[in-house]
Amino acid sequence: GGAIDVGTPYAPGTTTITGSTFTGNYAENYGGAVDADNQLSFDLSDSVFTENTVLDSSGGGLFLEMVEEPSNATISNCTFEHNSSDYQGGGLDFQADRDAILNIEDTSFGGNVSDYSGGAMRLTFTPTFVPEWASTVNLTRVMVSDNSADVVGGGIKTSGKGYLNFDDCTLQGNIADDSGGAAINLANDTGATFTNCVIDGNECLVSGGAIWCSGTLGVTLIDSAVTSNLGGGVGIHRDCSLVSENTDFGTGATDNDAYDVWMWEQDIYYSDYGAGESFACEGTGECI
Repeated sequence: GGAIDVGTPYAPGTTTITGSTFTGNYAENYGGAVDADNQLSFDLSDSVFTENTVLDSSGGGLFLEMVEEPSNATISNCTFEHNSSDYQGGGLDFQADRDAILNIEDTSFGGNVSDYSGGAMRLTFTPTFVPEWASTVNLTRVMVSDNSADVVGGGIKTSGKGYLNFDDCTLQGNIADDSGGAAINLANDTGATFTNCVIDGNECLVSGGAIWCSGTLGVTLIDSAVTSNLGGGVGIHRDCSLVSENTDFGTGATDNDAYDVWMWEQDIYYSDYGAGESFACEGTGECI
């Protein structure tokens, strides 16, 4: 932690940070500004992280590791802007060793950069071979905009075993320089539900300009918009599934380029979805 290093390997910690500003800090190993290891409870509010940097590791602004079960973390009314990581999680790197709940509310991630994945944030959950543990991340009124990653997940990258709930969120203008989910990349036993969300104007070179999903828990879009994404809308890989309920996939100038949905295993493209679309796609079948 370039500014603050909290937590000890000997006992789980409890940390509260409020009304703070972290600018221009630097660390070589975890958390350009704050490194919070081995946490049982973590509360961050009304704080700003700008232009912090971590080299050779993760969490340009904040590195947060939750342990034991259950553990709870809250990030509210915060700003993460122009932080950078030479590895993963340009703004935030969150790791949950067991069952954890992370609530992110009324917070923005803008202009953060990662040299590998998760320009805004990387979320790493319990390994998939541990069946009894899974984590949940709830994002409410969160803005993820203009972040970038050199490989995958220009906005958000996930792995392990966990589920994300997005409510009234915007993921816009994020870039993955290689492939796989400019706005969000879902892998392993992860999944996400988007309700009243906008996923617009994101860009990747190969697949899933908005969302790339190989996670077994799938993607659900409810009353949302997936529009104007370059590199396609939603890419479905392996065991992932997609459910759309009254979701706008754009028409004309707001259409996704080059497809709305791509079923990777079958190499089937769907490019004619528009506004108010409701359908379901299985990773091993077609969209109906």
